[in-house]
Amino acid sequence: AFVAFAGGSPLALSLAASVPPAAPGAPWEPTGDVLTSLVERLVDNLADALQDLFGPVTVAIVALITFRHGLRARLREAGLTGIPLAMQGTAMVAAYLTAERELGTPVR
Repeated sequence: AFVAFAGGSPLALSLAASVPPAAPGAPWEPTGDVLTSLVERLVDNLADALQDLFGPVTVAIVALITFRHGLRARLREAGLTGIPLAMQGTAMVAAYLTAERELGTPVR
C-alpha cells in the first residue's frame, strides 16, 4: 500500500517505509505524522533551493540590475523584462512543485 501512496517519489517512499502498520498484519495506511513529515521535507527542499538561488552574490546582482538604469535599459533592449534571476527562480520552484504533485506528494 505504501508503494501506491508514494507514487514513485523516493521521498514519500522512504517516509512510508519508516512507518509500521497500526497492527501486525493490518494494511498500511498513511498517518498524519507521515503526511506532516512529507510536507516538512518538501518545504525544507524548497527553502534550501531558494537559499542557494538567492545567495549573497545573487542578491548583489539583483541590486545591481535594480539600481543601474543603463544595465536595465540594455536588458530591456535585449528583450529581457523583469529580473531574469527571479524569473528563473520562479520557473524552478514551479517545476519542482509540479514534479512533486505528479509524483503524488501532497502540495498545497
